[in-house]
Amino acid sequence: MSEVKQQDQHHSGDSFLPDFCNVRTVFLLVISAELFAFLLVLSHGPPFHWDHLGTLSLMVQLITLSSALLLCSTRQWLEDRPPIQAGLLSYIMVLLVTLLVSILVSMLDNWMRTGSVIFAAPLAVTGRDMTISAIVSAALLRLLYLQHQQRLHIETNAEARVQALLARMHPHFLFNSLNSITALLRKQPDRAEHALVDLSDLLRVSLSDSGATRSLQQEIQLAQHYLDIEALRLGERLQVQWDWKEGVDMDMPLPALSLQPLLENAVYHGIEGLQEGGLIAVQGMLRGSDLVLSVENPVPPASAPAQHRGNQMAIANIRERLQLVYGAGASLDMQLGDSSCRIELVIPQAVAAK
Repeated sequence: MSEVKQQDQHHSGDSFLPDFCNVRTVFLLVISAELFAFLLVLSHGPPFHWDHLGTLSLMVQLITLSSALLLCSTRQWLEDRPPIQAGLLSYIMVLLVTLLVSILVSMLDNWMRTGSVIFAAPLAVTGRDMTISAIVSAALLRLLYLQHQQRLHIETNAEARVQALLARMHPHFLFNSLNSITALLRKQPDRAEHALVDLSDLLRVSLSDSGATRSLQQEIQLAQHYLDIEALRLGERLQVQWDWKEGVDMDMPLPALSLQPLLENAVYHGIEGLQEGGLIAVQGMLRGSDLVLSVENPVPPASAPAQHRGNQMAIANIRERLQLVYGAGASLDMQLGDSSCRIELVIPQAVAAK
C-alpha cells in the first residue's frame, strides 16, 4: 500500500502543465497573448487599425484569462491524469473557451453596431478563431511537454550522479569506522555504542532520498556525528573550531549532506595526511542575503605523497549538485594553497526558503 501511495504522489506531481494559479505564469501568458494579438494585426499589412487591435486584444485576453482560470480550477484533477490525457483534456478546454469567447465577442460587437444582442458572426470567422487557437494551443502544449521531458531527463541523471557521488564518498569512512568501533567493543562498550548510533544516523541520511532537505542545524548535528566517529581513529590529531556569526538562520533548509562531505574532504585530504594533525575551522555567516559556509583545513606539503588526489573531482561533483538544486545563485569554490585548503559554499537564502 505504501508503494502505491508513493507512486500516486509522484504521479500527481509529475504534470507537464505549469501552475496556472501562479501570478507570474498568468502574467507571462497575458504579455505573450498581447504580443500575439499585435502580430496578427500587423500581418494584415498597413494601414494599422487600432480598433481592430482593440477587438482582437479583447478576444485574445478573454481566451487567455478564461483558459488560465479553468485550468487553475481543474489543476488537481488534471495532475491526477496521465500526461497525454491531461494534455488532451487541456487542449479541449482551451478550444471550448475559444468557441464561447468568439461567440461572446461577436454578440458584443453586434450590440455595439446595431443594438441587437444576437450571434451574427459568420461561420468562417468562428472557424478562423478556432483554427488559430487550435494551432497555437497545440504548439504550446507540445513545447511544454518537451520541456517537461527534458527536465525529467536532467533530474534523473542528476539523481544518478548524486547517488554515485554519495557511494564514492563513504566506503573508506565506513570501513575505518567499523574498525574503530570493533576496537572499542571490549574496552569501552558505551563509547562503541554511541559511535554505532552516530554511524547509523550518517548511513540513514546517505541512503535517503537524494532530493531530501534538512535544516542547517540538522546538517551541523550530522557533521558532528561524523567528526565524533573520526575522532575515534584520529584522536587529538583532529581539532575542530565552529564559528557561527550573528543572523545565520539555523532552520534554513539545505540539501541533505551539504556540510558533512566538506568536513570529510578536510579530514581525508588534509588532517589524515599530517602526522601532527591540525585544526579544521568551520564558519557560517551572511553575505548580503546569501548564506556562506566555509571549511578551512591544513594540507600536507607538496612533497608529501599525493594523498589528496581526486579532490577536484569530489568538489566538482558537489558543486554540480548544488547548481542543480539552486541554479546559478549557488556556488562552491575551493582555494588550495601550499599549506591550507579553504572551501566556500554560498547558498541564496531566498531560493533555499522556497
